[in-house]
Amino acid sequence: MNQRKTDWLWSGKERKCLYLLQQRNSRATLLQIHAFMLQNSLLTNINLLTKLIDAFVSSDRLAGITHARRIFDFSTQKDDTFLCNTMIKSHLNARQFTKATFLYRDLLRDVDFQPDNYTFSSLAKCCGLTMAVFEGLGVHNHSLKRGCVNLYVATSLVDMIEKYTSLGMRNDLRCFQVGKMKKSLPTAQMLSLVIGTLHRQFIQKDVNNFEDFHTAMLDIFSTVNSALPGKHYDVPPLKEVEACFREWSLANDAEKKTLFMKFMTKQLTLSKLDDSSLITGLVTPPAAMAAKRAGESLPQLKLIKAIPDVIFVPSATVLALISVKLSRKMFVGQVAS
Repeated sequence: MNQRKTDWLWSGKERKCLYLLQQRNSRATLLQIHAFMLQNSLLTNINLLTKLIDAFVSSDRLAGITHARRIFDFSTQKDDTFLCNTMIKSHLNARQFTKATFLYRDLLRDVDFQPDNYTFSSLAKCCGLTMAVFEGLGVHNHSLKRGCVNLYVATSLVDMIEKYTSLGMRNDLRCFQVGKMKKSLPTAQMLSLVIGTLHRQFIQKDVNNFEDFHTAMLDIFSTVNSALPGKHYDVPPLKEVEACFREWSLANDAEKKTLFMKFMTKQLTLSKLDDSSLITGLVTPPAAMAAKRAGESLPQLKLIKAIPDVIFVPSATVLALISVKLSRKMFVGQVAS
C-alpha cells in the first residue's frame, strides 16, 4: 500500500512531526525535529523525510541544502522517485545546478532510480542555466528513451535549446531530436510552447523600424528551422509582415504580445510539397533516362555518353524541381500583386 496515500494510518508521533514541519521553523528547531525523527525511527516515512528536506532548504539556502543532502545520502530509500525529485529540485532552488546533474548520474548508477517527467523538467532547467550542452543532450536522450515528454518537459527542453541557440551553439544542436518531442505532444500544445519561447527571444531584440522588425522575424524562423530538424516552416510574405508591423507599432506592450502570438500562430505553418513538385519528381527520372538514350544516338550529342547515369538523372531531377519551385513562386507573386 502506498505510504503517501495512507497518512490516515500514521501514528501520533508521525502526525506531530508533520505538524511541526508544516510550521515556519528555524534551523535550530529543524535540527531538533531531525533528532526526534532519528530517535523514533520516523525517517522511513517518505512524506516526513521529503518535508524535512524541503524545510532545511527553505530555512537556509547554503547550510540548509548541505544538511538536507546529508539526510538524503544516509537515507535507505534513495530509490524512491518522489524523494529523489525533491533532492534534485532542492539543488535547483539553491542554484547548485551541477550538483543536481551529478546526483541524477549517481542515482542511475547506484540505485534502481526511475526518473519521471518531474525529474527531466528540473534537469533541463539546470542544464540550460549552466549551458551544459553535453549534459543537456544526455537529459534529452534519456527523456525520449523513457517516454517522459509531456508538455512541461518539452517546454523545459525547448527553453534549454533556445538558451544554447542564443549563444551561437547552433552546430551543437543537431543532435537534439526535437522532432520526436513534437510527435509525442499534441500539435496545439507544441505550437503554444514554441511560440512562447520565440516571443521571449523577440522582445530581447532592439526593434526601432520595419527593417529591424523584419530582420527579427527572419531570425525567428531561422531559429525554428534550425532547432526542428526535418521540418521547414515557410517565411510569411513581406506584405503580411508589413501589416503586422503597422498594428504592432501602434499597440501597447500587452497588445504587442497578443499580436505577436496571433501572427505566429497563423504564419508558423509547415512547408508542404505541392502536387506539381510531386509529379515532377516522379516523372523526371524516367524522362531523363529516355532523353539521355535518345541523345546518345545523335552525333551532335555524343558527349552525353561521358556523363554517368547516376549523375545525369539526379541532376536533371533537381534542376526540374528548382524550375518548378521558382515558376510557382513567380506565379503566386504575380497573382498576389
